[in-house]
Amino acid sequence: MNQIEVNVFHQQREDVQYMREHGIQVEAWAPFARGRHGSLDHPVLAELAAAHGVSTAQIIERWLVQRGIIPLPKSVHTDRITANFSIWDFNLSSDEMKAVEELDEKTSAFFDWSDPAVYARFASLPYEG
Repeated sequence: MNQIEVNVFHQQREDVQYMREHGIQVEAWAPFARGRHGSLDHPVLAELAAAHGVSTAQIIERWLVQRGIIPLPKSVHTDRITANFSIWDFNLSSDEMKAVEELDEKTSAFFDWSDPAVYARFASLPYEG
């Protein structure tokens, strides 16, 4: 299993495909991009949520599951935790999946991976194995 940043704006299709081909299960870290880019208010996601009678967060989670990716949403709120498990009674059509795929900006919501300082920062963290 590999936990990587995957969300509607940073879909990492090539990396996900590579892992799938090599038997590595992908788990989405920060599936909602921590609300950055307006991910929970995006009009495309809001339209899909309204059509299915669910939240935008549930649309994102369902989209991930249908891609074979395990969503890892974080919450301390009971109602959100319950909603996170309520994604099994609807499916997104191929057109709806495509609409979400078109949101991909191919950019991390958190790190500029083209900046060597980012790599240096991670490399300097102590290993706690």
